[in-house]
Amino acid sequence: MASHMRFTQSNVAALKADDKPYIKWDSEIPGFGIRVMPTGLKTYVLQYVSPVTKKERKPKIGRAATMKASEARDIAADWYNDISMKIDPQIEKVVRLEEQLAEDAALTVFALCEQYLDQHAMPYKSARAAAEDKGKIQRYINPALGKRKAKEVIRADVTQLFTQVSENYPVAANRLVALIRKIFNFAIDNHVPGISVNPATHVKKNVEDARDIYLNPQEIDRTIGEIMKVENHTTRDFMLFCLATGCRMGEAATAEWAHVDTQEGTWRKPSSHTKQKKVHRLVLTSAALEILEGRKRDGKFIFPGSGASGHIDANGHKKQWEKIRVAIGRPEVRFYDAARHSFASLLQSQGADLHMIGKFLGHTQLATTQRYAHLYDDDMRAMTARVGEVINLDRHRKTAK
Repeated sequence: MASHMRFTQSNVAALKADDKPYIKWDSEIPGFGIRVMPTGLKTYVLQYVSPVTKKERKPKIGRAATMKASEARDIAADWYNDISMKIDPQIEKVVRLEEQLAEDAALTVFALCEQYLDQHAMPYKSARAAAEDKGKIQRYINPALGKRKAKEVIRADVTQLFTQVSENYPVAANRLVALIRKIFNFAIDNHVPGISVNPATHVKKNVEDARDIYLNPQEIDRTIGEIMKVENHTTRDFMLFCLATGCRMGEAATAEWAHVDTQEGTWRKPSSHTKQKKVHRLVLTSAALEILEGRKRDGKFIFPGSGASGHIDANGHKKQWEKIRVAIGRPEVRFYDAARHSFASLLQSQGADLHMIGKFLGHTQLATTQRYAHLYDDDMRAMTARVGEVINLDRHRKTAK
């Protein structure tokens, strides 16, 4: 692929995302480029050495999703002309921005949340995580605090919202406080006028009991039988693949053929596809390989979908699962439990320790895998029974009589 091209609406749209961010440069205006993120986000930039500070800069011009290539080119040309006249367009921009912020220091929570979504969540989080943040903002934060001045929000306001949500959704309330804390940290890091203290710090959280629901081998076998009845082959194979790998639903949904090696029997999940934002290399089970070998390689994704993303919806199996979990007699079990938790249980039953289970599940810290420690209760009972044979109080009571 050529490193330079003249940007047009069509060839910018044709640029594909890669595992890592990269920049494609324009062939006419020096320093004019477009940065492509692994999420698919495309942003026009201009790289130049400031005539004022003598330092290299690479400011954002605008997003390709909302700005035409011709508009970006015009702005880049104007900035380049400024630079040729010893004017740093970004310094001028900063001055104007500071003046505007000084005039409008009363930023609302609604506006702050929009900035957070636009400048942090959408560019740097997965599409699903960004959508979840947006949903929480629209459902909880904006109705309660949206019209308030962000700099005037205090801990009592956050605590009141937390308490209200906790009445029905205690776990969701914890996640909500975490999001508010993140939004205000974003404001502090970006020097939003008037915000220097985070009102969501030190808000007490609700106690969360980790779910340890999983299926036993017999139930897993019945589950597989029910999944085999699913008429849509892509949904069927998607659910079976999750069971056979213990992966997260989002990881399976975005899995690409380029990331699996059926000869070697491995799946290399890129950092852009994992929760920890780190590469996770997984050795596949024979069942997982069988599923892959039965799939047609018709495109980029292993489990293609009809939506704009090109892959199956990570939650598209819910209707099928509602019927399946009733059919197997476990209506309380989520598919996440059936797939991920049950896979961990099977690993333990085959002799895997917590460290090995963590490697299969993609955990970066052993503390995360500790939630599965209860699977070793039987092993501990057997060990304590052996210790009990040595520390035999009853035998000593008899000899003492």
